[in-house]
Amino acid sequence: MLLEVDHVSMHFGGLVAVSDCTFGVRQGTVTSLIGPNGAGKTTVFNLITGFLRPTTGRIRYEGRDVTGLSPQRLLRMGVARTFQNLRLHLQMTVLENVMLTAQRQPGEDMWSLFLRPRMTSRAEAEVRERALEHLDFVGLADRAGELADNLSYAEQKLLSIARILMTEARLLLLDEPASGLDPDSLRTVLPVVRRLVERGKTVLLIEHNMDLVKELADEIVFLHQGTVLAQGKPADVMSNAELTAIYFGGGVTA
Repeated sequence: MLLEVDHVSMHFGGLVAVSDCTFGVRQGTVTSLIGPNGAGKTTVFNLITGFLRPTTGRIRYEGRDVTGLSPQRLLRMGVARTFQNLRLHLQMTVLENVMLTAQRQPGEDMWSLFLRPRMTSRAEAEVRERALEHLDFVGLADRAGELADNLSYAEQKLLSIARILMTEARLLLLDEPASGLDPDSLRTVLPVVRRLVERGKTVLLIEHNMDLVKELADEIVFLHQGTVLAQGKPADVMSNAELTAIYFGGGVTA
């Protein structure tokens, strides 16, 4: 398993947000974390990516215990995420948005900037080239010079994927990549998410669009009241009448 969540619980005072949560994510797959409103999906994302430290339990990435490591440390190790609030720099260009997420920024070392300007210039050109490659991957290369604020919502979703690719992370956690999209926009975004695996990425996503989950996911993790009730192939999990009743009875908002 690339990622292992092992008997993880998260308490906020007397509130148990996640309870004895255990599941794994295999390398080179798309795994969807689903469940009704309040199931604990976002809390699990925050635990995996270091924004919260679990009350109990361990989280392992590539066999290494990463429980409680900071988001920055996890990013350097290869774990990155998007957010429902896309966190774009709307008054910067599309290209600048992607370049900003490079792990090492050219010129961030003042000595190199003054003593080795050619090296800094070359590094900046390499970052720019990589950013353009990622924009081409998501279909936004021709919008590189435009302000991010001028993009449609679907295009901003694609930009957030290009930004996460720029981190060179191997495990990508996508928080509702299809939320707020109409059917035409979905047909644009969905293939890009699937092709991430072809780029050697592993994807864990939160999603409440069941049609998308059926098409994208290799496995589903079903979460309810902070506990994993099932993990398996989409057809197997979705054919379970009890789980279906819990899901639709509890609402479908992530």
